[in-house]
Amino acid sequence: MNQARCAGRPAPHRSPLHLQLCRAHLAAASAGVRGSGFTLTELVVTIAIMGILAAAVIPRLTDRLWVDARGHGDRLRAIVQYAQKIAIAQRRNVCVSFSSGTATVQMAASAGAAVACTANAIDPINGASPFVLAPPDGVTVSPTANIAFDALGASASTIVVSVTGAGGTTVITVEGVTGHVH
Repeated sequence: MNQARCAGRPAPHRSPLHLQLCRAHLAAASAGVRGSGFTLTELVVTIAIMGILAAAVIPRLTDRLWVDARGHGDRLRAIVQYAQKIAIAQRRNVCVSFSSGTATVQMAASAGAAVACTANAIDPINGASPFVLAPPDGVTVSPTANIAFDALGASASTIVVSVTGAGGTTVITVEGVTGHVH
């Protein structure tokens, strides 16, 4: 409602509610208060931002292989860290071997630096033995590697394993001497 419409009606057609609304409108207009709602510019900018975000995010969400590769890489990193913790906690050698993308965790049957990893470790999630994790379809793990942790959680050498799938690569590094996994 504008000032002309409020003042332009003949007196018999003005209801008390109409007069009250006109007074409120005139008071708001004189105080510089704008009506509620969004301007066309605000709506266009918001829609444009939503379109840009949708164009960038939707292809990423629909690419399941990338998500599988990232998840498998994170799980492998956790397995290697878990193997190091077993070695320290049980004071025995623990080995993680990567062959054809499959990770297998084994440990020594008894404590001692010269004891080979021949006993199967137990998967802490489902209790399965041997502790084996195969990659999902389309995900590759390279190179074939063996990581051995001693009773102090140290590794004899630095080892780098790459998990690749759908243009994304996760790198798992085990530092020599310290056994730090990152």
